[in-house]
Amino acid sequence: MKISYVTTSTDNIASYRYRVLAPAQYLRNNSCSVSIDRLADKKASIVLFGKHWNSNDWSYAELCRQRGQKIVFDICDDHFNHKRYGAHYRRMLDVAHVITVNSEAMAHIVEQFTNKITYVIPDPVLTEQVPYNPSKPLSLMWYGQRMNLQGLLDAYPVGCTVPLEIFTLHPFDLPEHMRHSGIKLSQWHENCIQEGAARNSAALLPYRQEKVAKSANRVLEALNCGIPVLTDRIPSVANLGYQGVLDLKAGTQACLESLKVLDLSEDIRQAQKMINLAYSRDAIGQKWEELFLSIAWGAK
Repeated sequence: MKISYVTTSTDNIASYRYRVLAPAQYLRNNSCSVSIDRLADKKASIVLFGKHWNSNDWSYAELCRQRGQKIVFDICDDHFNHKRYGAHYRRMLDVAHVITVNSEAMAHIVEQFTNKITYVIPDPVLTEQVPYNPSKPLSLMWYGQRMNLQGLLDAYPVGCTVPLEIFTLHPFDLPEHMRHSGIKLSQWHENCIQEGAARNSAALLPYRQEKVAKSANRVLEALNCGIPVLTDRIPSVANLGYQGVLDLKAGTQACLESLKVLDLSEDIRQAQKMINLAYSRDAIGQKWEELFLSIAWGAK
């Protein structure tokens, strides 16, 4: 089975690491032929397009379809109402044989625009697992794309002095209430979650700006690194249960007070057990392999 990922993305983009690179590595390890390039391998039986890097992807996907290749469109962001991207996403839905998404909530959104079946394949967890250490002093970390940054700025309370380490790819100006010695800006890099979790005791990861269909990958990575998470319980997070997750609906300050008295050792242990079973590289890679095999055999 030959699979071709069409993308111009790089390691700096989370969707590339979660939706292309990680499954491609699993597939290669399981005797599949995989290419990752800006153009499709003409010999591939399956061609996967994701994101919206090229506005002409839909016409190129149609070309691939006409030469007999099966088209998969993978969606991990809700841009259907976006001025620039909306039309592109709807065109890709028309061209694709199979549609994949990273959350149940995203599947419900996609189903408003097509009668085609949508397959949910979550993002894998890419960090190494680390046990919970309840003896670390209270401090927070945040990581994510710039589009998620405003949620952090809103959620960090005015007057709060709890240390916070922010991993960012591009520098930015902090609002006045966050200009104190406890705030640290660190350069984002591929292993920053692992390193940040080693020196901080919890992750502050709000989901705001109507990002209700997002994957829970950032929450899962923190839990896997042995730290609890203060977050908004969007559907993908709510599906994880309460192990190690504190709901920001109660307020950030209330969650911080809870962290001071709670021993979350068992919560984190159970969360990591769930991650091993359902979100490991192998568990998610197997889901992709099973879907691709069914497509190649003509079942989809």
